[in-house]
Amino acid sequence: MLGWMGFPVPAAEGSILGDIGELFADIGDEQSIEQSLSTFSAHITHVTDILNKVTDRSVVLLDELGAGTDPEEGAALGIALLDWLCEKKALVLATTHHNPIKRFALAADHIETASVEFDTATLSPTYRILIGIPGRSNALLIAGKLGMPMEIIQRAEKAISGREISMEDLIGELHGKKAALERESRDIELSRIKIEALKADYESKVKAIEEKREALIAVADKKALSIVKNAEDSARALIKKMGAADAESAARRELERKRKHFSKIEESVVNREDKKIAKQSVAASSVSLKPGDAVRLIGTKGDATVVEIRGKRVLIQAGAVEMEVPIAKLSMVQHKEKQSAAPAVQIKVSRPVGVPSSIMVRGMTIDEAIPIVEQYLDQAYRAGYDSVTVIHGRGEGILRREVQDLCKRLPYVTEHNLGGPHEGGYGVTIVRFRK
Repeated sequence: MLGWMGFPVPAAEGSILGDIGELFADIGDEQSIEQSLSTFSAHITHVTDILNKVTDRSVVLLDELGAGTDPEEGAALGIALLDWLCEKKALVLATTHHNPIKRFALAADHIETASVEFDTATLSPTYRILIGIPGRSNALLIAGKLGMPMEIIQRAEKAISGREISMEDLIGELHGKKAALERESRDIELSRIKIEALKADYESKVKAIEEKREALIAVADKKALSIVKNAEDSARALIKKMGAADAESAARRELERKRKHFSKIEESVVNREDKKIAKQSVAASSVSLKPGDAVRLIGTKGDATVVEIRGKRVLIQAGAVEMEVPIAKLSMVQHKEKQSAAPAVQIKVSRPVGVPSSIMVRGMTIDEAIPIVEQYLDQAYRAGYDSVTVIHGRGEGILRREVQDLCKRLPYVTEHNLGGPHEGGYGVTIVRFRK
């Protein structure tokens, strides 16, 4: 109701204000000598007026339900009133000290019990609402703390029926159990945090040991391959020095036998490396690659983007270069890795020094010339040139067409034209860069 009136609502983000039509309240003591109304009569008069107007969009606040008359009759009337309002689907908040009403609320499907926690040692509220547990009245306890003679307190305890005592004891036991559960919950949460920390530490140590093991195996493999190669080279050199045909033949047979042994060593090294790669690859995970995914060639540090899936091979793009690689050679770049790395990245590009304003590739094959031209254009662009000249010669025009196709693919090239009459004509291409 305060929310509809514009007051700030102390609730979590995403909370929804109910569609409230009317707000009714029966709170306080409205007895009147002038109108011959007792406390109970005043309450009944007011509540009756509310019942004649209540709808399923109403909020009804009832204080001290069933008070001001015989406790048993008051409790019975309070239970009937709550039951009727539930049938009308009104939203009701009611308070009571009557145990029969508390028992009814505990058993009813559409009613939730709650209480405000009370510190019996200091006779003060803790301002904590306990959902699901009805409150104790604590009348005898409070009377004793406030100086009521103990003899009277004891007589009152004897006068209370056994049923009422058991209800109060039950509620007290519920409060005690809830406090114990909260303490255990806090202890469990602390234990969970410690276990998570130990688990993270354990996984970190296992990973470090595994990495160290892999590094040691890699070093051992390199040494083994080096020994194999040296032994094979030495054997060949020894055979060349041998003069006798029989001795040479025997040495070759021995070399062949050793070679088979060395081949097994090499095969073992290759298999171990393949298994290591396979563990890291996309193929070993349940992730399905799709165009646009960020991937990395295993064993490299550069990232690439998936362009097209071609069965067991993938077309990827790294910068301006596209290549087709086996899916078993690729690993996924995790989102966390990209997100965490992004804020810390600082790109600093230094301009190349000593880059000429033209390059000569005349007389080269396409395979020789194009990589050189691409590298030169990249350096010239970063060096700050507005335009440069690529000298490819006239010939049959094959190299010229390849150079111009390369210029079309480079994002930092805005224009490329053949040279003018005084610039080399068809033998050169003038390339202009994006500013």
